[in-house]
Amino acid sequence: MKLRMKRKAMVVLAAGMLMSAAAPAAAMAAEKATGPALTASYNGDVNTLEAAKDATQLIVVIGNRQDPAKSRLDWYKRDADGKLVQVMSKEAVSGMNGITMQKQEGDKKTPAGVYRFTMAFGLKANPGTILPYH
Repeated sequence: MKLRMKRKAMVVLAAGMLMSAAAPAAAMAAEKATGPALTASYNGDVNTLEAAKDATQLIVVIGNRQDPAKSRLDWYKRDADGKLVQVMSKEAVSGMNGITMQKQEGDKKTPAGVYRFTMAFGLKANPGTILPYH
């Protein structure tokens, strides 16, 4: 059951192309997932991403080359046919200096990668998440 819950939602982050964010009701803790490296060959269809194979939900954040601190967050959920479809799109904020595959302490950049949600937390009562809530 624990493995299944980890597959419920994933965040895809990649330098200059794909990037992460949080849910409105509760901040989410993320654990970097193992798997194939991200590439700049993203064609705009999340269903073709390696990270999408096992995910029931996917959050993709796309960076802005003109303003590295700005990005766009897109949330996808599987429909009845099993295809990931967009359910939300919002402006987002990434690291002040953008996103990088070579993260260094103090560089003011968001680390790129694929992350799985392992728990949720917040200041108020559990809003209904199936993940462990703190």
